[in-house]
Formats: sequence, C-alpha cells, structure tokens
Amino acid sequence: PWSCTVLSPEPSVTPATTPSPAMPVSTPVPALAVDPTTCPGGPGLWESCQDSRCCMDGSMCFAKDAYYAQCRPSCTPGIHEDDVPGQRTPWSCTVLSPEPSV
Repeated sequence: PWSCTVLSPEPSVTPATTPSPAMPVSTPVPALAVDPTTCPGGPGLWESCQDSRCCMDGSMCFAKDAYYAQCRPSCTPGIHEDDVPGQRTPWSCTVLSPEPSV
C-alpha cells in the first residue's frame, strides 16, 4: 500500500561543549558608562576602534589583540564563536581609551 506521509530528516543534535581544564571559564567584562561626547565622530557599536581607541555611542573599545579592537557592549576574554572562521583567536578584552593629548 502507498502512504502520503511526509518524512522529515532527523533533527541534528549538537553535543554540549564543556570547557577544558586548561581554558578557564571567563566572565564578561561589562562596558562602563561612557560619555559619547568624548569620542565625537568615532566608530559606533561593532565597528573597529583600533585607531580611535574610543566609541561615539557610549559602548567600550575592547582589544582583541595588538592588531584589532572593536566597540562592543561587553567582552568575554577568550575565543568568540561569532568571529569569522579563520579569525577565531582569543580576545584579551583590554579596555582601550584615547591617548591623552600632549
């Protein structure tokens, strides 16, 4: 006999990941309240702030490494799964601020 039952693929199950003992679980570094007028014309949320070291929208400039920093609402040190594949290197989450003028 024929059946008109629609078969769907089995749902994929992703195994839970547990942190390795060598990689401690880090807590996010919260962004501090920043006056957006201290960085006029600077980058906004999710933009690079490597050169300006500040963000115009009140978010914080967090360093990934010596070569990249980004305006983010918060930052957790370590690997960020939302980074582009091939660029998933650890974030230091060091808060950058503009160099004082001399």
